[in-house]
Amino acid sequence: MLCNLSLLGAYVHVDPPLEPGTRVGMRFLLPDGQLPVASEATVTWINHGAQGSATALPAGCGVRFTGLGPEEVRRISTLVANFQSEPRPQLARPEPQRTRCASVRHPVRGLGPRAWRAAASAT
Repeated sequence: MLCNLSLLGAYVHVDPPLEPGTRVGMRFLLPDGQLPVASEATVTWINHGAQGSATALPAGCGVRFTGLGPEEVRRISTLVANFQSEPRPQLARPEPQRTRCASVRHPVRGLGPRAWRAAASAT
């Protein structure tokens, strides 16, 4: 499965990943409704699919295209340009707030609750 696409190459989910240097033939569809893109490619790097991260890629490999024709380059370029021009949702950042915790001791100075409140109110 194609996970990421650029003019230079792609990231392909395949388990186990192919070894770097392996030459492969690729054929995939773009959302433009035209014929599939076909190209030769060379595996340039592998990923064994580290777990535990929401952004981790599945196991697979990065490939560099070695046989795209001018029409395929134009189609991929158009797709990438359209994707990059899409507006992205902005995540709201929470406003910083001061929180006072009178029962927490300062780890270095060993301030007790009374000294902590006095120090916090002085700022």
